[in-house]
Amino acid sequence: GAERVMSGPLTFAPAPLEESPAGVETCLTVGAATAIVVENITSGQLRLVTAHGHFVPAPYERVVLERHGQLVEAHEYGIIKDRLSGQLRHEPGPQLFMVGAYETLLRKAAKIVIERGEYMRLLDRNTGTERIVAGPVLLVPRPTEEHKGKEKAVFLTSETAVLLLNRTSGQQRLITTPGPFIPSAYEHVLEVRSRIRVLPHQAALVRDSRGDLALRSGDSGSVAFWLEPYSTLVDMLWSDYSAASIREPVPKHRVSLIDLRVQKILFTRDMRTSDNVKLRLEGTVFWKVSDVLLMVNSTF
Repeated sequence: GAERVMSGPLTFAPAPLEESPAGVETCLTVGAATAIVVENITSGQLRLVTAHGHFVPAPYERVVLERHGQLVEAHEYGIIKDRLSGQLRHEPGPQLFMVGAYETLLRKAAKIVIERGEYMRLLDRNTGTERIVAGPVLLVPRPTEEHKGKEKAVFLTSETAVLLLNRTSGQQRLITTPGPFIPSAYEHVLEVRSRIRVLPHQAALVRDSRGDLALRSGDSGSVAFWLEPYSTLVDMLWSDYSAASIREPVPKHRVSLIDLRVQKILFTRDMRTSDNVKLRLEGTVFWKVSDVLLMVNSTF
């Protein structure tokens, strides 16, 4: 039952009891765009032959099929699946590649175009790791990565900043450097903040993460500041007596920048004298805030 293969050019006489059921066979030629899948009939294993030239099978080998190279253009990539392990791999173009003996080309897909000022967040389903790819680039994602589409970079000016949250540490940080900003892996944009300006006649209160209050006043000129992470601008609800004919309940408005200038309240009151004469009293009350911290500590 032993088998041997004789390749030409030669002339030979077979040994006694030897036979050649297929007779003389023609060699297959392996070129740049072709390959051959060969099966070993004793082990059942397949192998891919890509060496250029005439191919002569070894004993116990049979040619299963001849394969042609797959052309992937510059804007494409091929998605290949290994039938033994189930693993996927990507072959980026431009190239002419051969599919392995146990592999199948599932499809060709277009590369993802990420332009300047854009980025994409990719999550590996197997490991849970995340990476950020910023443009301009033609992206070929890894086989185990998924994404939710492209995102625009945040363009910061001298008047805007971005507040970030790091999901691994839970820490926040504020970025104020002007220009396009792209977050790092595991960082998410919570909000875009504007610089707060306090005019010479205004004051603002900022509460930090410990609950302490800090006064920002424009006494010595206009002041501009960023609201730091974990800090909030104190908002208050003030009654609005700007109209003379106000009746209860008095409307309220939200105040975050306190006006330190002299204000006025118009009032109208109906009353009676001691001899029961009805009078209507109208007047104006002028007032101003002289100590913001004292006012807040006395009312909060």
